[in-house]
Order: sequence, then structure tokens, then C-alpha cells
Amino acid sequence: MQLINPAILFGLGLAAVPVVLHLLLKARPKPYVFPALRLLAVRRRHNTRRLRLRHLWLLLLRMALIALVVMAVARPKLPAADYWPRWPGEILGLLAAFAIPLLVYMAVIGHWKKQGGPGHVLATRRTLLRGSLGLLLVALLAGWGGAWYGPRVAAEMTNPSRGTVQNAPVSAVFIFDTSQSMEYRHQSKTRLEVAQQIAREHLKRLPTGSQVAVIDTAVEAIRAEARRQPDRESGQGTADPAADRFVLFQASPVAILRRIDQLELDPVSRTLNGSVESGLSLLESDRERTTLRSSGEDPFVREVYVFTDVTKAAWSNGTSDRDRLRGAIEKCSWLGGLYIVDTGVAEPMNVGIASLDLSRQTVADGGAVTITAAIDGVGLEANLSRTVDLFVNNAAGKAVPRGSAEVKLQEGSAATVTLVADGLKGPIVQGELRLRSSDPLVADDVGHFTVAVASAPRVLLVAPTLSEAVYIREALAPAQEVQRGRARFRCTHLPPHQLAEATLGDYRAVILVNVAELTAANWTRLEEFVRQGGGLGVVLGSSTHWQPTGIRPTSYNSDEAQAVLPATLDVSWKYTPPEYLDLRNATHPALKLFADLGGAGDLALRDVRRYWKLKAGNDSQVVARFTGENHDPALIERGIGQGRSLLLATALDLRWQWNDLPRSGWFVVLVDQLAGYLVQRTGESFTYEASASLAVQLFPSRPVTEFSVVAPDGSQRPGRSRNGQVLSVAVTGALGHYGVRGRGDADSYRGGFSLNLDAAERNLQRLHEDDLDQLLGTDSYQLARDLDELERRVGDMRIGREVFPMILLLLLVVFCLEHLVANRFYESDQPAVVQGGPA
Repeated sequence: MQLINPAILFGLGLAAVPVVLHLLLKARPKPYVFPALRLLAVRRRHNTRRLRLRHLWLLLLRMALIALVVMAVARPKLPAADYWPRWPGEILGLLAAFAIPLLVYMAVIGHWKKQGGPGHVLATRRTLLRGSLGLLLVALLAGWGGAWYGPRVAAEMTNPSRGTVQNAPVSAVFIFDTSQSMEYRHQSKTRLEVAQQIAREHLKRLPTGSQVAVIDTAVEAIRAEARRQPDRESGQGTADPAADRFVLFQASPVAILRRIDQLELDPVSRTLNGSVESGLSLLESDRERTTLRSSGEDPFVREVYVFTDVTKAAWSNGTSDRDRLRGAIEKCSWLGGLYIVDTGVAEPMNVGIASLDLSRQTVADGGAVTITAAIDGVGLEANLSRTVDLFVNNAAGKAVPRGSAEVKLQEGSAATVTLVADGLKGPIVQGELRLRSSDPLVADDVGHFTVAVASAPRVLLVAPTLSEAVYIREALAPAQEVQRGRARFRCTHLPPHQLAEATLGDYRAVILVNVAELTAANWTRLEEFVRQGGGLGVVLGSSTHWQPTGIRPTSYNSDEAQAVLPATLDVSWKYTPPEYLDLRNATHPALKLFADLGGAGDLALRDVRRYWKLKAGNDSQVVARFTGENHDPALIERGIGQGRSLLLATALDLRWQWNDLPRSGWFVVLVDQLAGYLVQRTGESFTYEASASLAVQLFPSRPVTEFSVVAPDGSQRPGRSRNGQVLSVAVTGALGHYGVRGRGDADSYRGGFSLNLDAAERNLQRLHEDDLDQLLGTDSYQLARDLDELERRVGDMRIGREVFPMILLLLLVVFCLEHLVANRFYESDQPAVVQGGPA
């Protein structure tokens, strides 16, 4: 035990004052003249015995009262432990220790009253019973402390992680949550600024000789280390100053303060679980080195401080992650303390852009895109209105307003706003949606987007008749969109016999629709077209078995055809009952949109009455199947060179009534996605949410082997691509617009993308202490919400826990007992009417 005011202990001598007063002011017997001396003598003996016991109890209470006052002023501290009884065992045991004497007292007194007897005898017995039961209570409390309470507290007091020396140097790791939610501003300060202020003040109070390492949750250091490794495509690495950033212990307060002041928010962050584990590993490594240098003794008190707003998004609450973190903490028995410094706001308020969706990722030159955004918030007042503005960057990079809309928000629900940006000119267009009025969390008040602008790719539709190609043509290039110049594709119909005269290099994709046969020369031309990056689609919607001019499998199974096709044709069948298309392959780019939209609607319910049985090649992939018992392939893909070919086993028209797919409103989506995949536009995305695993890939129309990535702050970073077809871009994590510029022979290439706040970072829901107990383990951490509370928690762990509140509680109890005994000391015995005895 340690004392904050040890000199006050001399006041314990005052406990002798009641003894002196008791001896000096001892009550003297008073003589009475009474004839019945025998009766008086008996009663005198009973009264003397009763008063003697009362004197003893009153003396003990007054001595305890003075002793507790002195101890309270001295403010003793005990080794850190949980001194309050725990539920249910310890609390129920404590209640039982008080209940047993009380029940015995009530039962015995009731029994004596029923027996009858003189009143002074009953009073004497009652006094003796009270004294005996008092001793019994003391014994029961001693047994309770020795059986349940004492061993548990003693184990906590003797834990090697406790009982550290107050002035011993500290080896601490300061972990800062630098996720975007720490940008939340309250009372003119962000949560990160509050964390930095508390850390700076606490640093000043660390003992002399202490050392501190500072860790943040930003993943830029991880990315930088990865950039130092050789690139898988280029075989080269790129130097980056951030790659030389290591976490070290520093003893210089100036260096530590500079590191704390340099902390910045990063929208791409790792979880605090990993950061705490890194901090513990860092302490363990330093402890091993220090122990070797100090002949087996560690002179430091090891501590970890986590400065965070305690939002759920900052932690990983998965079972494996939680168990790993708790195991790492339990393994560090030498840890002097784990402190969670809560800088968050109890009831946050925020309005922001929850999600942003574009109608198209790529539009034709002069085309339009529809931007749909969901706006929501927490802690809102009723009927809150917000205005959303649309801005599009011009050629000079200046944001130009293009429209606005007002939304009304309610707690617990999101409002949707839709705005249109038209007249877009390429090669890329970048813009943003902004909430006109800001709130405490600024990062989600802006939603950035990027749209690629390019001429509509040309698609050659080869079909025996225009009526067989019209369904695909209207799905890809509706007449109204063509007139407006906004069609996504430019389609040209050509009969099969004219295919030899066509210049295939003018098209991005060729689709064969119910073509009966092709010459070997045409198959060879199509193979070369695909190898150069073109797309070939084959729709098998006819058969010589059913139609005289239908498809002849011998042409499709020839060697020249099989050099480019993904499968061989067997026979065409008619199915009763009909089968259906299974489009649930969410991993394939050609069908991923259906998964994003929640399914294919009634397209998956349209009858398929006829289709070709196909046998996929060894280098082919089955993309979709039919729902029949055999699950026959419906759509097969094959990659050849820089292009790809797709083979559909049924029709995409109604001429021969092979199926009812064109009768579905989702038919347009299917054809659009398949054609987009053939021209290599499906799967492209230019608008992302920031995340640690983000990998941006761009697909230039011409090879680009060297490029530069321009970050929102204007800084540039070089990049390389081995084949020039796919550009893998490393993202720094800053929110906003990025530009990608070709270098060398491809210096005319311009691309870009946008980065928005991760939806998880908008979740300001906070963890409760029960959640922290599950994450870190009960009693394995200390929670503080400001600097003063942090200092108290640290004092409890280093010096011990102050028992001032407990002493005051005991002082109050003893004072009440003393007051009760003193008031009842000279109470007169009331005459009792006892059955069978005198009154």
C-alpha cells in the first residue's frame, strides 16, 4: 500500500481519545434507597452487563470513526485491482453474510417473546445476542473474504503486469486512428486534433528516461513497401520516400512531438486490431533487446495508448481477428497497461452522400450520363432539407455547375437524388456532387465521379436477313439514341456472302447471327481479327434440322472455325417442357451487372424451347448454362490473343421461335452486356471507394507501356505495363480525381478515375464497453475519455488504485452505527407485559 499523504497517519493516535474518555468518564453507580434490595440487585447486575457491552461497542465504533477519517485524509492507494464485489457469487455471498445474522436475530427474539419473562432479562439477552451476532457477522465477512473475495483480489494485486513503480521510465507505443472518421469536427476541433492534444500533454508527464513510438493506421507505408518490390509485369521497382518510413522508439520529446504533429488523416486505413498487434510486437522486440543489455532485467514500464473515436469501422470484430487480438494481449503478461483514449462524440450528427451510381461508365462523344446518389444521415432533426449541386470539370480542370436538386431527409432512411450531365466531351470527364451545406464530417459531403468519353464502338452484325439482326441492333443502338448521337454502339448489318469484302479492322466486334456457314477463308480472317483485339460473337438461332436455310454444323466444326470458336456443335434439340437461362454467374464480367441488380428479372423465366448442344474446348470457359437436368452449356467463352469469342447456344430473335428472350425487358441488358464484353468495355470502372485492397485497372484502346498517375494534389508517380493492354494503378489513398497520362510512344493517351470515401468510414456508430470487452478482454484495458481521466487510469495502473471512495463509504456506515448506538445507549427499558408473568 502507498499513501498520497503519509504524514496524516500520525493522526491515528487520536483513536486513543475515546479510550481515555471511556476511562475518565466511566459511569458511577448511583445509590438508591429501596426496601426490595434483592430485586434491585438482580436488576442492577443485568443493567451493568448490558451497559458494559454497549460501552464496548460504542468505544469500538468511535475509534473506528476516527481511524477512518485519518485514513480518508491520507488517501491510501492499493495495487491496481477490481476491489468491488462481482456479480453474482461475491455479491450474493456478501448479502448472505448480512442476512444470516439478521434472520437469526429475528428468529431468536421472536422465540424469547413467546416464552415470556421479565423485561430487564429480555433486554439483557437482546444485548448479548446483538454482540454475539456482531461477532458472527465479523466471522462471516472474514470467511467471505477468504473464500471468494480475497483470493481473487490477491491474484489481481500480484499480477506481474500490475504494481509498477511510479517513477520508472516508460516505454510506450502511441497508436493513432487516422481513418477519415477522425475528421469529425466538434467544438472547432477534429477528433484527430483532440487526440494529438491529449497525447502531447500526456507526453510531458511521462517519467524521465521514457521512450515512445508512434504508429498510425494509414496503409501508405504498406503500399510503399510493396512498391519497393519488383513489379510483376515490368520486373522493376520504383523508389518512394515513404518506403523508408519505419516505426522506431524515440527518447527525444522534440522528435516525438514532431512525429505526432505530422499525423494526417488517411481514407485508406488498416484496422486498429492490426495496429495494436503491431504495437505489442514492437514492445516485445524492444523488451528482448533491453533485457539482454540489462542482464535480464527490464527497466521500463511497457504501455500501449490507442487514440481513437471508438467507431465500429475502426475495429475488426470478426471471430478470428478478435481471438487473435485477445491472444496477443494475454500473451504479454509484462504489459503495464493498455489505454483506450476515446476522443469521439457521444451523439454524432452527419449528413452525407452514401453512394453514387452512374448510368454508364463510357458514353459517346457529346453523350450524357445520369448520376444517382443516395443521401442519408444520423442524428438528424425532423424534415431536414439539403441541396445537392452537380459540377463537371471543363477542359481547364475548373468545376462548372451543371444543375442542382433538393432532398428531404429523415432519420433512418436515405433520400435519392438524380442529376444528368450531358454534352460530355472526351477523352474523360470528371465531376462531383456536393452538398451545399457542410456538417461535422466533410469527407462524405462530396462524391467524385469519372466518365470515359469515346466514339461508339462499331459492331458488324452478320445475319441472313435484317429481321434476324434487328433485335440485337435495337438493343445496342436504338433509333432514337442514334438520332440524338447518344447510342452506345454503331451497328452495321451485312449478309454473310458480303463478309469477305468487309474491312474487319473498322469494327470492334463482329456478331454472327444465325449464319448457316462461312468459307474457310472467312473463318481465318475472323481468327486474325480476334487475335488483334477484336471480339467475335456467334448466335446459334437456327438449324438445318428445323429450317432449310439453318446452321450447318460441319462448317462450324471445321478446323478453320475451331481455331476461333470456343466449342463444337453437336445437335439441336427441342425441349418440352421448356428450359431457362441460368445467369447467376456473378463472377464473370459479362453477367456481373445482373448480380449487382439483384437478378435477371423475368429474363430468367422466359421459355427456351430449342438450343444447340455444345462441347466446350479445353481452353474455353462455360459462362452460363441452361436449367435443365443436364445443365447444358448456354454461353461459352474463349480468349484468343488480345481478343475473345463468345458462343450462344440459342437465338436472340423471334423469327424461328426458339425462345422468348426478346420478349423480356431485360433482353436489352443481356445484349448490351455481351456486346460490351466483346468490345472490352464491360468490367471497366472509373469511380471507386477507397479501400486497402483497391486495384484500379484501365484498358486503353491502344498499347500503353509507360504512364504517369497524377494524384489530386498534382504529384505524379510513374507506372509501367508489360503488355500495354491493362494498366494497374497504385492509389495513394487521397480522395478526389486522378489522371493517367501515357508516356513515350503513347504520350497522347489520357485516362483517369475518381476515389470516394469508403462507406464503412461513414458509419459513426460507436462501440460500447461490452463491445470493447469482447474485443480486448475484460479488465485487460483502461478506458479514458479525457486527459484527467487518462491520468487517473495511468495512476491506478502504475501506483495502485486509490481507495478513498471505499473509505468514505465505510466512514458513512460507521458514523451511522455510532449515531444509532449513542442514541440508544441510555434508552429506558419499557415495561413489558409478558404472558404468565408480572407486568
